[in-house]
Amino acid sequence: MKQSFLILLLILVVGIFSYQPLTSDHEVEFSVFLDKFGKDYKAKEELDFRKQIFQQRLNELHEHNSNPKNTWKKEINHFSDLTDEEFNAIYLSKHTKIDDERIKPLKQKEIKPLKSYPTTLDNRDTHFVDIKDQGQCGSCWTFASTTLVESSLYNQNGILVELSEEQVLDCTYKDPGDGYVSNPWDNWDDGCDGGNVYHSLTLNRDYLGAVSMKDYPYVGSDGTCDTGFTKLATVNSADPLSYVDSGTESQIKQALYDYGGVAIVVNANGWSSYGSGVYQSSDCSGNTNHAVALSGYGTKDGENVWILRNSWGSGWGENGYMYLARGISSYDGVTWNDGMCHVRERYSYLQKTLTTPLEQMDDITGFSCAYDSSTQFTCEWTVTGDDSTYKIYWYTDDKEETSSESVSCQSSGKCSVTKTVSQAEGTNVAVRNFIETSNYLQYGQMTQWVTVSETGNNSPTYEGGIVDQNAACDQSFTYTFAADCFSDQDGDTLTYSSTQNDGSELPSWLTFDASARKFSGTPSESEKDIVYTIKVIAKDSYDDQASVTFKLSVNGENNNPPTYEGCLVEKIAVVNRTFTYVLEDNCFDDEDDDELSYTSTLDDGTDLPDWLIFLSSEKTFNGTAPDEELYNDYSIQVHAQDPSGETVTGDFTLKIRLTDTSSTSDSSFTKPLFLTLFILLLLVWFEI
Repeated sequence: MKQSFLILLLILVVGIFSYQPLTSDHEVEFSVFLDKFGKDYKAKEELDFRKQIFQQRLNELHEHNSNPKNTWKKEINHFSDLTDEEFNAIYLSKHTKIDDERIKPLKQKEIKPLKSYPTTLDNRDTHFVDIKDQGQCGSCWTFASTTLVESSLYNQNGILVELSEEQVLDCTYKDPGDGYVSNPWDNWDDGCDGGNVYHSLTLNRDYLGAVSMKDYPYVGSDGTCDTGFTKLATVNSADPLSYVDSGTESQIKQALYDYGGVAIVVNANGWSSYGSGVYQSSDCSGNTNHAVALSGYGTKDGENVWILRNSWGSGWGENGYMYLARGISSYDGVTWNDGMCHVRERYSYLQKTLTTPLEQMDDITGFSCAYDSSTQFTCEWTVTGDDSTYKIYWYTDDKEETSSESVSCQSSGKCSVTKTVSQAEGTNVAVRNFIETSNYLQYGQMTQWVTVSETGNNSPTYEGGIVDQNAACDQSFTYTFAADCFSDQDGDTLTYSSTQNDGSELPSWLTFDASARKFSGTPSESEKDIVYTIKVIAKDSYDDQASVTFKLSVNGENNNPPTYEGCLVEKIAVVNRTFTYVLEDNCFDDEDDDELSYTSTLDDGTDLPDWLIFLSSEKTFNGTAPDEELYNDYSIQVHAQDPSGETVTGDFTLKIRLTDTSSTSDSSFTKPLFLTLFILLLLVWFEI
């Protein structure tokens, strides 16, 4: 009997002290998901239902991303609470494939002989506006066709213009109401229930033209067709729209190279959770149900890819884009005759679109206003050119215009104006550029607002961290100071320069790389025992500056480099919580007792992520990881440099997680529990 109790006691002790409280990571992740994407479910039943779907998506994500066979990663996004059926019904079109009768008005382009085209091509930063979001409307076909016209406009005129998808959506809808323009496509497209790229392009060519997104904004629902806006562009009727059935890879590359963008139809089943990498899957083997645009081709992670532009917002995929496997005819038992996901089934491109000349407005930067007295203030700004007239507007608190004044800028692009008002401080001011001519459409008109403040600019400040240096004769010397040695309250980008303290140039053997904040050079024996006073200057965009000096001593003595003592350890940063890591004083040592300066980079030499800063003077990491950093791991290096430019590096891993599992869990509650059970067992043992 007593032996049994002893065994029971042993089991209890082991069980109690090995107990770890369960964490509810998935509950936390769901809460983060709700907050990040603004989800709000009206009933508890729906909340529970969406939570189950989200849980399923998480499980699928972890299983998929842990499989080394997969060349792409899944991620949690704004679709992660939808079933596959819901996603397909809302975001994928019911009919993007059209029969021969309906395509008769479109003349298939004769494939011209192929010219030369580059081995890689990426038009994302040139031919395309920012990624758009179709919302909960199956209007992908309008985005693909509009993107094609935008790309063609740039290809012809060098100007990026955001065009209206809502116009296409409204004016090809089967029952748009009053104001509808009769056209061959009556009743053939179903608005948010789906449509066809080729219909909308032909409607543009023959009837409507394209109008500005600013004039005809996207609302994501079927509305009344409005034809009362100025046409920015019309597809050239002299050149039939170019479409190709089952084109070759080379033909699509040629079209991308010649015309900038290509509209395609694909099967997008399985795309909803795409996060990054090269998409390869057997899920997209059915009929085409989604329209997108191609923006280029090349390689990624050793795989041939198409660069595909989607209309599901910049939070989907790689900033709104997907890398789709190129040259793949089969995968996981599924075969395509026209490329993975039917990427080559049918595509379209435009050779010429522009019928009205456009003139792009100059960009305005650095607009600020500061009061000179209680009744006077001065505004300054910079423009990219000098061919426009600018207008300053003064407003009351409710921004009703009370006064305006035209301003001509200097040929250098510098603009300024001084205005006398009843009360300067707090006045609302706007600057706007415009062209007073009817010969050009005013694309790119830009307005900036400010409120007059006490000062228009805050000068940079020196925060510390630049220390005296030693250089040895006939030995290479380098010294890089950290980015946080200077700061700017206004967030201006700082530019650096360096001279000797008297304003003269640096010694001939010493150079300064301003962009890298790096001094380098090799002093000769003739420089021995010279001590230079070096000045470092940091300027903001207004030429206001801060400076600091340090001593640079040249000597002939051998220097002992600093050493890393191995104190850096793996750390965990919890999303949305402040992370702080202070380096121990004995992390780095220097036999010569030199004062060390510190910098930090990622292991590949690139900068730390934007949310994480390293305060070199305090040897401290600080920052708050946002939701999108969850499960990222960073290999971080800390560099310690002595005054002679000798450097040593230590590294550690920083993991971004929901909880900090590296800390020891609090087991204080287990001790009273153990003592209680132990006393009870003793009472039973002695039969008390």
